[in-house]
This record gives sequence, structure tokens and C-alpha cells, in this order.
Amino acid sequence: MALKARVSQRETSIEASTAYDMLGPEENKFLDNFSDINAILNYKFPFWSFYLGSRTDVSPLKLKSINTDFNYSPFKGDWQNPEVRGWYFRDRVVYAGRENQDPSELKMDVTNTLGCWIGRGIRVNFTLRMDFFPFAYSRFTERLLTLYKDLHCWEMSFTWDKRLKEEQFWVKFTLKAVPEARLGGYHNVEKDEWRLLTE
Repeated sequence: MALKARVSQRETSIEASTAYDMLGPEENKFLDNFSDINAILNYKFPFWSFYLGSRTDVSPLKLKSINTDFNYSPFKGDWQNPEVRGWYFRDRVVYAGRENQDPSELKMDVTNTLGCWIGRGIRVNFTLRMDFFPFAYSRFTERLLTLYKDLHCWEMSFTWDKRLKEEQFWVKFTLKAVPEARLGGYHNVEKDEWRLLTE
């Protein structure tokens, strides 16, 4: 049996959900038959949006994960639409707890993305990802640069991906009418490996 509550007003919504197993083992306590409690807070406004999601273990009561997502653009309209010609910023923080985790091992995955249109149908996205240890240190785990070009019926993207000790380059061509079909090339710098990509 699923239980869900939702409160919504204009551009703001709050949700909470869980599930109860009515056929659970007889030796289980009442709380043992509940699944995780999921809570979601969502704000959407013309220029920015904020999302907060959390998952909590019911028995014992323990926070398992937090997911926050903040988006901002000073331009109205769909960011993916080349006609908007604006810039965009996104900040995402993810925390996932582990069983019997020491507080000093608390880790958050922080991802920042900045994107903008730099010409007719040309978009640039730069993503910086880091592991953040509040009680220890932080380290950059990924740098991602993507150039996107609108070719009318086609789309082309060039991606540079640097993850710790691994560096990769991607070039992809996509037919807009069949977005799941892609053709491109891949190069791994460390392994000096070249591959043709088809999907």
C-alpha cells in the first residue's frame, strides 16, 4: 500500500511518500514494514528554480540521501532553445549516506555547470565536479567541456572530459528526427585509443 501527500500552491510544491507492506513477516515491528520516506520540495519561478529531495530510513530513523538542484538564468524561455540566446547556471549537491558511516567520512558530490550561447546555434557548457568532505578535504573529480552546434536537421557536439587520471574526447553527430541514433568518434588520451561510435 502506497501513501502519498502533496501540497501545491502556484509554483511551489511539497511531496512526501512512503509505502507499507501489509503482508510483511509477522515478527516484524510496525515500523519495519514501512519503506523509506521520500520528501520533495520544488520551487519554480521565471528565472530560477530550486529542488530538494531527501530519503529517510524509517527503522531506525536515519537520513540516507539528500539531493539539491539550483538552476538560474536571467532569460525567460527554454534554455535548450537557441532563440533564447541566454546563459545558464546550475548547482547540484548530492549526499548519499552509508551504513555505520563515521561523521569524518561524510562526502558530498558537488556539480556546477555554466552554459551560454556564443553564436548562431553554438552552445558551450562547462561542468566542474568535486568530492567535498566537510571534515577533511575536497578534490576535483571531473572537468567537462561541451561545444554544441545546431546544424538544422542535424546536431553536432564536441566533448572534452577529464576525470582524475583519465582524459577523453568525444565527437557526436545526431539526426534530430532520430535523436537516439548517433554517429561519432572517441579518443582516450592515456591509452592513445581511437574508436568509432555508433548507437
